[in-house]
Amino acid sequence: NYCPSFVVGNWCFMHNGQVGGFNHIRKQVDMLIPDELYTYRHGTTDSEAFFLIAMGQGLAQTPRVAIRKTSQIFANLASSLPKLRLSVVFSDGQRLYAVRHSFDTCVPSLYYSWQQTYAGWSVVSEPFGSNRDEWTAVPPNSFCVFDRMGVNITPLFDAKDDILP
Repeated sequence: NYCPSFVVGNWCFMHNGQVGGFNHIRKQVDMLIPDELYTYRHGTTDSEAFFLIAMGQGLAQTPRVAIRKTSQIFANLASSLPKLRLSVVFSDGQRLYAVRHSFDTCVPSLYYSWQQTYAGWSVVSEPFGSNRDEWTAVPPNSFCVFDRMGVNITPLFDAKDDILP
């Protein structure tokens, strides 16, 4: 699915993934968007809804926790397989965050690279440019934080977390 970026304040969010049977759960999902954020709901995509629910779950305060909670919400609601496949990039204007996760074995691709030309990080679903060796694949089940100092990659879900199979 095509996914434009979605914006709330200084937060920008993009998602390239899939929610199983989203058309059948759209109303339930929309009801989970906090009233104060619903004015930002301009379309009907799962991506925009995911972002707004994550904002309501505390994305601005604890991004990893908010993405985990929102992922569980969507996976629990999904009416068909795949439950949820995430390839997400978002930013607060200072840091760049990326998530690669799936509740099945088909995890959407995600790569990152320092781009000297732009003096910043690029996170993409597929490498581009003439030197493909510059790109590093993000491991599945990853939560990444990019800033001027580098990249920090941790598991989105820890082994002890109670997540859906």
